Amino acid sequence: MKKNLLVYLFLAVAVAAADAAEETVAPMSKSAAVSLSGSSSSDVARKDKRGRHVIDDDDFNLLCSFIDDAHFDDEAIVLLRVAVMGCDFTAEQTAKILSYFDFDDDKLEALSVMAHRVVGRRGIGAVLEQFDFSSSKEAAIKMLDGN
Repeated sequence: MKKNLLVYLFLAVAVAAADAAEETVAPMSKSAAVSLSGSSSSDVARKDKRGRHVIDDDDFNLLCSFIDDAHFDDEAIVLLRVAVMGCDFTAEQTAKILSYFDFDDDKLEALSVMAHRVVGRRGIGAVLEQFDFSSSKEAAIKMLDGN
């Protein structure tokens, strides 16, 4: 498990660095780019309408399993901090990740890490449904709006 986590962390940092240099460096060939699941770069991430990379289903499920296996919420937050370095999330994926946390405070902390990487507005209701208190929902809306 630790080896998989290290591989995931390394790949997340590598993807983030590649995204930062994307305009100045020629893109990696499809045969050279390999995701965690061993698929080609065309399977690694899909892009939204603005060209932002959304984590693919296989890697998202792997991230969810890491979060689910984390013994403490702090460990799960660290995983999220690394994951957001290299990819974006749909609102539905964000809601699923929030569902791994039991308390609104922990969910808000997780959302604060992810909010700037949530693409689109479709499915935001599913994110808000993860919170029990109206004050938490209001805080979540502010995070998602960038305030």
